[in-house]
Amino acid sequence: MPTIDPSPTTGGAGEPAAVRPNATAPPRTTSIVRPAIVYALLFGSVGAYFPYISLYLASRGLDLQLIGLLIGWFAFVGLFAAPVWGSIADGVGDVRGPVLVACTLATAFMVLLAFSTEPLTLALALGLVASVT
Repeated sequence: MPTIDPSPTTGGAGEPAAVRPNATAPPRTTSIVRPAIVYALLFGSVGAYFPYISLYLASRGLDLQLIGLLIGWFAFVGLFAAPVWGSIADGVGDVRGPVLVACTLATAFMVLLAFSTEPLTLALALGLVASVT
């Protein structure tokens, strides 16, 4: 489909320059508002979760050494999981699908964390949460 050129010049062979069959439309600019909202919610939830996880683990009867190990486990898993999610998003070509999957899994893993009572299941649940946040 030809595009309209607003320049006042005329083309050759009696054809006005306003119609160019091979012209391309300018690229559409995208807004960063929607992704900024998603990431603000994501990192806001991590910011709300992280200060209180040690209190939650202490309420489960864990000692301070084990709480420290579990929080370190969370950071260790997150260190390796973030590049994996980045490569998945790059492979898909769109970040929306992987972010939606990660948020859904994070919700499910938080429910698992809420019902975990033993140190091993707490470590598993924290590792799973860290793998998607």
